[in-house]
This record gives sequence, structure tokens and C-alpha cells, in this order.
Amino acid sequence: MKAVRSLMLLITYAWELWKQKNARIFERWYLSPRRLIKKIKQEGCTVVCCRGQTFT
Repeated sequence: MKAVRSLMLLITYAWELWKQKNARIFERWYLSPRRLIKKIKQEGCTVVCCRGQTFT
């Protein structure tokens, strides 16, 4: 289970960095490094806490 959690977090971090890169290039909008790290941590916690649940 620890490996799955680590993989999920890695994918979440990569996804957030990808979205930030696209925002900088295409929308000329960006977060400060501190805010980006905070957002990545929040998303990571959300992914880990909600793992296996379905949403309707």
C-alpha cells in the first residue's frame, strides 16, 4: 500500500507542475513557489485521503 500511495503522490505532484507550466506559458499566470508548494501538498493530501472513493 505504501508503494501505491507514493505513486499517487508522485503523479499528483507531476500533474500540478504540468498545470503550472501550462498556466505560465499559455495564460501568463503563475503562483509563487511558496504557494505552488502549498497547493501541491493540499492536492496530495486530498488524493491520499479520498483514494478509493467514488463521487457522483
